[in-house]
Amino acid sequence: MYKNNKYPAQKEISLADTLDLTGTKPMLMRFRGKTFTYTRLQGWKGLYTDLVKELYKTTPEILQELAKWQQEFFISDEPACWATNNRKEAENYEDNWWVEVGDNVFIYTKNNTLSKIERMRWLLDDCGEKPTNVQIVLY
Repeated sequence: MYKNNKYPAQKEISLADTLDLTGTKPMLMRFRGKTFTYTRLQGWKGLYTDLVKELYKTTPEILQELAKWQQEFFISDEPACWATNNRKEAENYEDNWWVEVGDNVFIYTKNNTLSKIERMRWLLDDCGEKPTNVQIVLY
């Protein structure tokens, strides 16, 4: 457990843990020597966005390629997970559910907690990171 005066005795997990986190809220994430804090409103959307932005800083080519692949193989009515800005014109990038994480690379955030966690694990693997490198303290 992560213990100090600011975050006393909260439950700490890593993205390697196979827990059902539905209904939980992250308080903070530690990754690559940085600590990111979240309000209950920011929740998993904030954590997901921060993690992908951090991965983009060191491996932009992987996320750019993934976004292009998602664009080319977009075949259902369900939005893709990642996208470039040149996707179907019908897709609206101005709403609150698409977040730009890098140079014209967007992530879709209107998905459930389980989907966000699965996508974070996939991205970590694709970027050569271990899910144990992401430590999360829950409220």
